[in-house]
Amino acid sequence: MNAATWKVGALAEASGLTVRTLHHWDTIGLLCPSQRTTGGHREYTEDDVVRLYQVLALRNLGLGLESIGVCLDRGVDPARVVRDHLAGVEASIAALETLRHTLRHLDGELAAARTPTVTALFDALRATGAGAAGAGRALRRRLTPPAGGPTSCRTGR
Repeated sequence: MNAATWKVGALAEASGLTVRTLHHWDTIGLLCPSQRTTGGHREYTEDDVVRLYQVLALRNLGLGLESIGVCLDRGVDPARVVRDHLAGVEASIAALETLRHTLRHLDGELAAARTPTVTALFDALRATGAGAAGAGRALRRRLTPPAGGPTSCRTGR
């Protein structure tokens, strides 16, 4: 009984990667095919596909290729990779739910011909990632009218 194997093109297509990426990962030792055909073509095994999943999961968690190689070569726990990947996906889903709620609120305000509040706009900025640490405070300083003065955009000059 022969175990399943994939040539580089088939693995690239199945994984959504490019052949060039798989060749690069082979060159740097991150994902080397376990087998070669008699003609010297790369052939990936089921164990290679497991490692490919781990590489992609760790990359989705924000690790660089060098760090991923070190983790995998030292024997990272596959269950932990899956749990961490799941936690990242759940965090992304929660962020998207917040964004959807915020956009629905803005849409409702605009549909009712009401101008959204500044707070609602800041919520939308934060939900889209535009309000990363400090950006919201900086924007508020620029848009907040001076005490007792008319509403204006201060330029800081």
